[in-house]
This record gives sequence, structure tokens and C-alpha cells, in this order.
Amino acid sequence: MKSSLTALVVIAVFGVELVAQSKDPAIEDLQWIAHVSHSKAVFIFPTTKREQWSWYNVETPNDFLEYNWSVATGNHKLGYQFSPALFKLAPAKPANGSLSDLLDACQHTLWVVSEDGGHTAGDYGEAKIVDGKVHVIVTDNRLLAKLFGVKPTTVTMTIQTPEFTFRRKVLVVGYEI
Repeated sequence: MKSSLTALVVIAVFGVELVAQSKDPAIEDLQWIAHVSHSKAVFIFPTTKREQWSWYNVETPNDFLEYNWSVATGNHKLGYQFSPALFKLAPAKPANGSLSDLLDACQHTLWVVSEDGGHTAGDYGEAKIVDGKVHVIVTDNRLLAKLFGVKPTTVTMTIQTPEFTFRRKVLVVGYEI
């Protein structure tokens, strides 16, 4: 079930451009960063100052993607997407905590995008909070070569929360290789 739900996210990210403005006052800046070096790739999402987060919310339908901070390369026919993502799967009970706690509850999956939808290909690395910002990090050399060996010029970064959906940002990748 998670694979098919992730496929829907991939289609939404690469398909029609869906951009919604945040109603969440917790988003402090619009600074997005995509940086790749010889030893790691770091993708930084905008700052949040929210102290408490809730997930597996009663209002969220079962089998629904509730939170997602994704990075995508390629297009809807061939590429990769990786993210900390949280699906509300039945019978999940409501939970709350810090943003770090929420990231700990997320799955951290690499998705291979293909014309038939795609498939999971393991984990991508880690996500952590630094100065209120979500950092998605890839450090495995083989995975770095697979994702960024051809030096894609852009990545698409997306945030989804219950407050807003598919805030999509196309960023030029900064390389230090």
C-alpha cells in the first residue's frame, strides 16, 4: 500500500504543477537549498518555528500521505524521488511532538520513477532538523553517483502538510564536485 501511495505523490510532483500558498504561519522564510558535493547531497527546506506538530490526525483519511518533504530528479517517466514521508495507516493513533519527533516517525524511502509508476529502492539516507529547517541528506557514494552522477541542473522540492499541499519549488542544484 505504501508503494502505491508513494506513486501518487510522485505523479503529483512530476505531473501537473500544483502550488498552494501556505496558511501555516510557521513557515518563516522561502530559502530552499540544493547542494551536492563529492561526499554528500544536502537539500534544505524553509524554516519552521512551530514548537509542536501533530500527526496521524483524526481529520486525515486512512492510507493518506500526511507529511512529505521530497526531492525529485528527472521527470514523470524516469527519475528518482526521496523524502521523509508520513502516511496515516490504519489503525494509527494521533500523536504529537517536535518536528524531530515527526521526522523520526516518517519513512525515508528512495523511489525509482518509471512510466509504469515506479518502485521503492531502499532508503536514501537521513533527514534531520538544523535551526528549524528540514535537511534531507544523501551520503552513500553509490547512491550519490546514481542520483547526481550526470549532474542534473535542477531538482524539484515539495512540502506537504495538513495545512497545505504540494508547495513545489524547482531549484538549480549547486555542485561542488
